[in-house]
Amino acid sequence: MGQPNSDLPLDGITVVALEQAVAAPLATRHLADMGARVIKIERVGEGDFARHYDQAVHGQASHFVWLNRSKESIAVDVKSDPGRQILLDLVARPVAMHCPFRRTRSHRVHTRRAGPAVPHSAPALIPGYLCPARDTD
Repeated sequence: MGQPNSDLPLDGITVVALEQAVAAPLATRHLADMGARVIKIERVGEGDFARHYDQAVHGQASHFVWLNRSKESIAVDVKSDPGRQILLDLVARPVAMHCPFRRTRSHRVHTRRAGPAVPHSAPALIPGYLCPARDTD
């Protein structure tokens, strides 16, 4: 994470990231390396499933540690009303939101019983999928 008043290009930018595994954490790690404050939202009780691929680094997977360096992390049940409110509060401030899910799934997870849509409340939404896809869940 960039230091205050640093010369890094993303200093002062906050990114809220709903992510796991490899591709999305790598993308937001690059944002963190460029100075952004990245807040990783993880599942309650389990966290990112990639944490447990191996136990090479103090009980966590080596690639998980490498991909998630310089990030803050919070466990939130975004499907519950209190968890959704926490997410809404996080993106109420000027942030970018990285949500690497199909567009329809992202919309359903973030808006069900939540009132305003999370993606519309974030000044910048960084989607993982840029084309519409059928929701088969």
